[in-house]
Amino acid sequence: MDLTNGAQLHIALNHIAVIGVPLAALVLAGGLLRRSADVTVAGLALLALTAIGVAPAYFTGEGAEEVVEAYGVDDGVIHEHEEFAEKVAVATGLLGLLAIGALVAFRRTGGRALPTVALGAALLAAGALAWTAHLGGEIRHPEIRPASERGAAPTGETHDDRDRDRGHDDD
Repeated sequence: MDLTNGAQLHIALNHIAVIGVPLAALVLAGGLLRRSADVTVAGLALLALTAIGVAPAYFTGEGAEEVVEAYGVDDGVIHEHEEFAEKVAVATGLLGLLAIGALVAFRRTGGRALPTVALGAALLAAGALAWTAHLGGEIRHPEIRPASERGAAPTGETHDDRDRDRGHDDD
């Protein structure tokens, strides 16, 4: 795998947070529900690591943009992804700090309030990360955009129509 291409590096790195935050939330929820201190600590630690993992994805976005612009991608689609990603990167970074704080507090007191807040924030962040990934997917996959934003819809012409247009009439 050649990760020297800015777009490929960006795509590879964004999966850290996009997959890691929901996974960490599941572990944390399991720890809180089962009242397991070890699983709660593991969930908070995993949440902190994966949430902070959004930084490399964010900082490789500019290199990815340079690569896809060479393909004539709509700047508006890129801009929408970039603007949303900026907000989500900050929020997810703050989630990582919250998880660290909750981890420290939980280890000292065993209180579940701050880990529960971290879980709620993680669920919100997971949704925001998924939406950011969707917006990123729209950059190179216009088929996932709403029909009104895709441009010209397929004409519905048949194979026979295309052959006739090319002078291959079967008559």
